[in-house]
Amino acid sequence: MLHKRIDDHSVISPEMLREAQEILRQHLKRVGLKQTEQRNTILRSFLETREHLSTEELHRLVKKKDARIGVTTVYRTLKLLAECGLASEVEFHDGKARFEHQYNRRTSPYGLHGMREFGGVFFSGNRPFGAGNWREI
Repeated sequence: MLHKRIDDHSVISPEMLREAQEILRQHLKRVGLKQTEQRNTILRSFLETREHLSTEELHRLVKKKDARIGVTTVYRTLKLLAECGLASEVEFHDGKARFEHQYNRRTSPYGLHGMREFGGVFFSGNRPFGAGNWREI
């Protein structure tokens, strides 16, 4: 089952996709990797959905576009997307890690869930983390 989430944009425009691809390209260059068509397909599939996706769920979507892409490639690409700020990993009560995209988010840089751990203490809020913006929970 895919978990729904709130997003700032219902559809990603071609310009937004190009910008996200450039963010990924720059990150890949910094870490010594190349941008590939497989990574672009995974990024596009990921950004086109409004769901919290596990690696396996995204892999099922990606396979519809390119059956040659394996689950390991999807997993590694999701980790790269998280490293460059295009995705974040979210743990749900079932213990399964899922990812949500962070591209062009207008609220908290930590997602729309409104929770952040800092020094072992959890805080709640919806603005950038700073004095007065968040409250301890």
